[in-house]
Amino acid sequence: MNQLLQEKRDAEQFLRLIAPKYAGVYILDRTTDSFRDILAPEAFRTFVKENQGSYIKSMHLYRNQYVAKDYQNVIDQVLDYDYVYNVLASGNQVDVSYRKKDGTLIRLKISRYSDSDENLSVWVYTNEDSEDALYGELGEARYRIRFDDNEKPVEFISSESLSE
Repeated sequence: MNQLLQEKRDAEQFLRLIAPKYAGVYILDRTTDSFRDILAPEAFRTFVKENQGSYIKSMHLYRNQYVAKDYQNVIDQVLDYDYVYNVLASGNQVDVSYRKKDGTLIRLKISRYSDSDENLSVWVYTNEDSEDALYGELGEARYRIRFDDNEKPVEFISSESLSE
């Protein structure tokens, strides 16, 4: 019992360390449009409650409230389950990026959950403007963009300014 509690505490500590990079992680069942969240922001959980657990309906609310207009078509594309699961069935991953209204760059990778269940997929949203992403795999610097009220870019803020 003590070992299980320690493993749970270890897992929680690990999640706290990586949480800034991960904006959401979901296991989606396309046949029911339902999902399990491994990591989700409270705002999205509110959308889910309002939509009786529908992932598509919740994502439409998310798209309308948080995604910059020029990138909303990216969300629409991945909510076409036939498109997504055809890509997954061919042995590939779906890998797309979009910007939120505040300029944050979000990357979404969709993978098959397992070879035995073709209706399940894993959706991993990462914040590419987090410190880990800024100096991550390729070591390339990313930049954050500030948008005005009409969602037009007005200022490019270098990664050095993000931590100030």
